[in-house]
Amino acid sequence: MILIAFDLTFTFPALVYSPVPLFLEKKMKVDIYDTYARALDGSVVHFDVVVPNGTQQQKAFEFARRWLDQIGQADSVLEQSRCNYCHSEIASETVIDEITRSGLYIIEMEGCPSKVR
Repeated sequence: MILIAFDLTFTFPALVYSPVPLFLEKKMKVDIYDTYARALDGSVVHFDVVVPNGTQQQKAFEFARRWLDQIGQADSVLEQSRCNYCHSEIASETVIDEITRSGLYIIEMEGCPSKVR
């Protein structure tokens, strides 16, 4: 009798343990727009606008303006040239949930006066 043995994890990689089944994992590619505004007091407000992959720069700019309005900085100077595509990446589940809810996610960097969330 001949017995043939093989490594299941190599032959069948889908059998490797994952706490979340692969078909249930949320995945979304997002674009990051590096954004700067000037507050009325002269300080710089630096934040990233995270939007679904393929979102046009003009839409990211509109989202940046909307976010500034939400944090009470509606009068901040925000120029289109200061809202630039930086890179794309796969979003975390938290980012995906927020984008699904509101269309964007903001990463606050420097000089942001208050948290929206």
